[in-house]
Amino acid sequence: MPGESAQMTATRKSESYDYLVPVTAVWQENSKAYVLLLETENTVLGEQYIARKAEVQILDKNSSYAAVSGNSLSADCQIITDSDRTVGNGDVVRMTE
Repeated sequence: MPGESAQMTATRKSESYDYLVPVTAVWQENSKAYVLLLETENTVLGEQYIARKAEVQILDKNSSYAAVSGNSLSADCQIITDSDRTVGNGDVVRMTE
C-alpha cells in the first residue's frame, strides 16, 4: 500500500566447519595455505613447544575468520593464532594464555 513500509531480514544458513580460525592464523606460500601447529617435544632442555607448518585448504572465509581443513588437523591440535614476533616452521615458542 502507498505510504506503508516494511522491514525484512534475510538470513543464510551456512555450512558447519570443523576448524574455524582467525584469518591472521592462515599463511600463504607458493600459492598454498598453511597454519602453524603447536607441538610438544622433549629435548635436553626439557619439554618445549615447537611450531610446525601444516598445509590446509581454505573452505570459506570472511574478513575475520577462515574455515580450513587439512590432513594434519585433528580435534586436539593447537593452532597458533597470534604471536608478538615472527614464527616459522621449527621455531621454539612459548605458549601464553
